[in-house]
Amino acid sequence: MNDTHAALFDRLEHAGRFSLFDREFADLMLRMCGGRDDGVRLAAALTSAASRSGHICLDLRQDNLAVEGEDGPAELPLPSVDEWKSSLESADVVGGPGEYKPLILDGHRLYLQRYWECENRFCRAILERARRRNSRFDLSAFNKTAPRYFSDSGGEIDRQMVAAWTAAAKPLCIITGGPGTGKTTTVARLLAVCAELAGSGGVKIALAAPTGKAAARMEEALSTTLESIDMPPRLRAMLPTRSSTIHRLIGMTPRSSRPAYHRENPLPADLLVIDEASMVDLPLMTNVIDAVPQTCTLVIVGDRHQLSSVEPGAFLGDICDRAAIDAWSEDHRTLFEQTTGKRLPGDDAGPTHPLSDCIVELKKVYRYNSELAGLASAVNSGDAVEALGRLDSAGGLKRRDVPAPRRLIEALGPVILDRYRDFFAAAEPRQLFEAFRRFRILCARRTGPYGAESVNAAIEHLLARRGVVDTSAAWYERRPILVTQNDYGLKLFNGDIGITTRSSDTGELRVKFIGADNTLRSFHPAALPAHETAFAMTIHKSQGSEFDRVLLLMPNDDSPLLTRELLYTGITRAKSGVEVWCNGEIFRMAAERRTVRTSGLRERLLTAGKEQRLHED
Repeated sequence: MNDTHAALFDRLEHAGRFSLFDREFADLMLRMCGGRDDGVRLAAALTSAASRSGHICLDLRQDNLAVEGEDGPAELPLPSVDEWKSSLESADVVGGPGEYKPLILDGHRLYLQRYWECENRFCRAILERARRRNSRFDLSAFNKTAPRYFSDSGGEIDRQMVAAWTAAAKPLCIITGGPGTGKTTTVARLLAVCAELAGSGGVKIALAAPTGKAAARMEEALSTTLESIDMPPRLRAMLPTRSSTIHRLIGMTPRSSRPAYHRENPLPADLLVIDEASMVDLPLMTNVIDAVPQTCTLVIVGDRHQLSSVEPGAFLGDICDRAAIDAWSEDHRTLFEQTTGKRLPGDDAGPTHPLSDCIVELKKVYRYNSELAGLASAVNSGDAVEALGRLDSAGGLKRRDVPAPRRLIEALGPVILDRYRDFFAAAEPRQLFEAFRRFRILCARRTGPYGAESVNAAIEHLLARRGVVDTSAAWYERRPILVTQNDYGLKLFNGDIGITTRSSDTGELRVKFIGADNTLRSFHPAALPAHETAFAMTIHKSQGSEFDRVLLLMPNDDSPLLTRELLYTGITRAKSGVEVWCNGEIFRMAAERRTVRTSGLRERLLTAGKEQRLHED
C-alpha cells in the first residue's frame, strides 16, 4: 500500500472532490485488486469525479489538483505518469484499448470503460462519414435548384448555400455559427433543396434537439421560415412539421440501457437534423450515430463557442477545433466548382483533415444587435479589456459592480419591478408569456448568494413585501416555473416554461404552457414533473432560449466554472440589451479562462487525419 496515495485520497475527499459514488466505486476497484494498491483506488476516484465534471477521461499528465482547503485555495501534487502506470498496468481492473475492464488505460489517459468505447465508436463513425460522398441526392441538378432558395449577390459566396450543397454532397454536414448568422434559415432552405434533389423517390426527414424546449423552438423557427419559401406542394409535403427530443427520437428511456434504434435496428430516416448540438454530450451523440443508417445524411447544427453539455464530452468543440475551418480538400473544391460554377471560400491550404470538408461556419450576421455582437466577439476572443470597455459605454450595454449579498435584493428591487411590470399587468395568458419572454436574470451559479436558487427566493420575498404576489403558499398566481425533468406522458420537457394563473370561474390555480402548436395547455400544479421558480435561471438552463434583455449576475469570487464560454452563452441569450453585474477583475479572469474538457477525441481525430493523408500520398 502506498501511504502517499492513501493520504492524497483522504485530503481530496476532505476537500469535497469526491462524491459518495466516487468513493464507493474506488473502494470496489481496490477490493477487486485484493486491497493492495491505493494508487488504483485514487485513480479510480479521480476518473469517476472527472466524468461528473464533464470530462471523458482523466489525463495522468496533470501535475497537481486545485482544491479549497481550510486556509484557502491549495494545489495538491499528483503522482507522475510513470508512477501512475506502475500502479495501473498490473491491476486486474485496468485494461488496455479494446479490453473489457472497468478502467481502460490508453496512453496517458485513464477512462471508465463506457466512455473509452463511446469515444472510439464516435471517432470511427464520424470519420467514416466524413470520407464518403453522398449518393442520395442528385448534385448535377444543384445549380438549377439552388437559385430558387439562395440569392446570388455577386460578391462573397453565400455560406448558407455552401451548407446546403455540403448536405447534398456528403453524408455528414456540420453547420456552426453565432447568434443571428441564420442557422435556422440555412436548415430550412437546406431541407427544401435536398427534398428537390431527392427526385421522385422523396426523402424522409427527422428533426431533433437535446431538450424539449430546444426542439419546440426549432420547430417554431423552421415553420416560420418555411412559410416564406415558395416551393411546389409536393416538396412541401416532404418537409417535417414536428421536432422531438433526441432521447425520444432514438427511443431512449430511463428503464432501458439501449435505445430502441441502433445499428441492428436503424432509424427510418434519410436526413436527420440535430439542432443545438453544443448541448449534446458525447455518449448521447454516439447513440445517435449508431442509430443513423449509412444511407442517411446527418446534419449537425450549433454554436461551437457556447457552453458544452453538463454531461461528459464536448464533441462539437472537439471536431471544430481539430478540423480547420474553410480548409477544403482539393477534391471537394473541384466537385463544388463543377456542380455550382463557383469557388469555395478560404485559401488552398494543401492537405486537410477529412472533417474539414464537412464543416461550414456561418459568419455573416443578419439579425443581431451590433453592440451585443461586438461584446460577444470580444468575450469569445478572450479580450476582457475590450469587453469591459463595451459594457461601460452607452447604449444597450451596461455594467455595474455586483453588490454585497446583504445588499443584493435591495439593488435588484427597482430592476425587478421595472422589467416585470408588463408581466404583472398582463390580463391574458398569452400576454403573460409574451411579457415574461422580454427579460430574464441569468446567474452564473445555481447555489450560493448569487445563485439562481437564492435570487429566486429573494425576488419572491421582494414581490411579497411589495404586495405584488402572495407567497404564503408554495403556489401563487403569476409564479413562473421551469420544468427540469422530461415527462413524455404529459408532453412536458426539461426547459419548458409555465406560468401559474387563477381560474376566473373556480378560483383554482392552474399552470399554463404554450404547446408546440401554439395552443395553451393547462395543468394542476400537483401533476407537474420536477420544476423550479424561474424569475432567475442559470446560464446553463438558458441555453436554447432568447430574451429581449438579460441581466447577467456574476458572483464576487472567482471559480474555475466562470469561463468565457459561460459569459458568451449568457450574453448571446439577449436580443437587444444586456446588463452585467460583476466585479471587473472576476469578469476579466472569466473572459480569459476557457472551458477545458479532457478527452482523447481531438488527438484521435488528428491521428486519423494524418493516417489518411499518408495513405493518400
